[in-house]
Amino acid sequence: MSSILEQKLIEFRQVFSQELKVTLTDLLNLWEICKASDELTDLKTFRFEIHSLKGSSATLNFANLSDALDKIESRLAKNESLL
Repeated sequence: MSSILEQKLIEFRQVFSQELKVTLTDLLNLWEICKASDELTDLKTFRFEIHSLKGSSATLNFANLSDALDKIESRLAKNESLL
C-alpha cells in the first residue's frame, strides 16, 4: 500500500475512533425507540445502522467491534424473520 493510502487510512481510523462514542450513543437511543415501538420499520432502521457500522468497523480494522456487531445483526435478523 502506498504511503498516501496508508496515511489516509490512519486519518479515517482516527476520525472513526473520535466519532465512535457518539455513534454508539445514537445506536443505543435508536434501540430504546425500537423497544418502545411496535413498528417493524424501526427495527429495520436499527438493523441497517448496525450493519453499516459493522462494515465500517471491518473496513477500518476494528475487528472486535465488527465481530460484536455481526452477532447483534444476526440475532436481529433471526428475530425480524419471526415478525
